Amino acid sequence: ILGPQSSVESAFVADLATRAEVPVVSFSATSPSVSASAAPFFARAALSDAAQAGAVAALVTYFGWRRVVPVYQDDDYGAAFVPFLVDALTAARAEVPYRCALPGGASKDAVAAAMSRLESEQTRAFVVHARPALAELVFATAVEAGMMARGYAWVITDGLTGLLGSIHPPQGIIGLVPHAPATPRLRDVRRRWARKFMREHRDADPAQAEMGCYALWAYDAAWAVASAAERLR
Repeated sequence: ILGPQSSVESAFVADLATRAEVPVVSFSATSPSVSASAAPFFARAALSDAAQAGAVAALVTYFGWRRVVPVYQDDDYGAAFVPFLVDALTAARAEVPYRCALPGGASKDAVAAAMSRLESEQTRAFVVHARPALAELVFATAVEAGMMARGYAWVITDGLTGLLGSIHPPQGIIGLVPHAPATPRLRDVRRRWARKFMREHRDADPAQAEMGCYALWAYDAAWAVASAAERLR
């Protein structure tokens, strides 16, 4: 099985895979809540979100931020990452005075109230770990509240950075993204993908044709499953 498409489904699917002893390969379930030891038939073809915590802490140390607030989606995707982030920030001697948890279907008024709370905390550095719909609402509300002005710092995790062709956060945000070495094969795959995408979506923005980390993981996962199936014939 190739899937599931989201981290929210991963624990359930991993349990079914273990019970049925059917291999599941996921290229988009990045939540660290599912471990290989607990779910031996669940293979992750994506980087665990836990790997980003150290990178965020390194940014915090580099810029000298002393207080950082995580703004995250309150489900398995968001909540499972926060303990790793807080541990990394604490090790970097940064204080986490508050954790801003927002439901995926939060209304604009609810997000506005959360931004008002963040403003009252006198914190100017934020790490956003959420799905695109909620993240865009957070950014739009933060702009209206004047929280994207000089003196504020916003960091987004790779789940958002990898979708920059589809979402449009305000300028000045720092985004994390996994490094993929620029090999000849990767350059060839990206060129062929861009040509195919633009042929099928002639009115699309060329930026949407770029292969982000999720697309690369999906490509590798599909090849891995196809190669395994070929060898089992």
